[in-house]
Amino acid sequence: MNSTKDFYFKLLVSKKKKEDAQIVGINIYSKKNGELIQCIKTKKNYPFYEFNTIEIGDFDFDNNENDFTIVDGITRGPNVPHKYFIYDKSQNKFIDPNLEGYVFNFDYEKRIATDEKICGDVIFYKNNIILNKMYYFNKNKKKYNYIDQYCIAIPDDANPDLRKCTIKEKQDCEKAVVEPGDEP
Repeated sequence: MNSTKDFYFKLLVSKKKKEDAQIVGINIYSKKNGELIQCIKTKKNYPFYEFNTIEIGDFDFDNNENDFTIVDGITRGPNVPHKYFIYDKSQNKFIDPNLEGYVFNFDYEKRIATDEKICGDVIFYKNNIILNKMYYFNKNKKKYNYIDQYCIAIPDDANPDLRKCTIKEKQDCEKAVVEPGDEP
């Protein structure tokens, strides 16, 4: 199980007959004394596929890697949902910063997280539409606010140039339910 410099995590897993195991919560413990600091109940029961379900990082731009994300899938790569939590030192607990989506890229200079959803053929990258949503981190409120989105179409044989999506392509990608590791 992944851990930060100050905390370690234990997943709370539940399994019913003929169903996959589900993550129903996360217990967070202090590394200093082993004390239970917090129990987070998940609003959505994430499937439990592997022990690398939690990833550690600095998702609130404070140069302290005490934050974590729950990864909802067995694969790494495009279209794997993530739910983020950041450590609030003033409250000594992890809080929901309003950041949930697919694979995020973080711009540490601008304090922007960009969610990337790929629709189309993720194996051969043909006819792909990439929908990006940008969120700005408000340090005072400790929350991400949606600021903008853009959509691009990846070049293919029919359209050799990178271009902006059509309205229909964007709408279709927004509506698409894309599962982790989806293939054509």
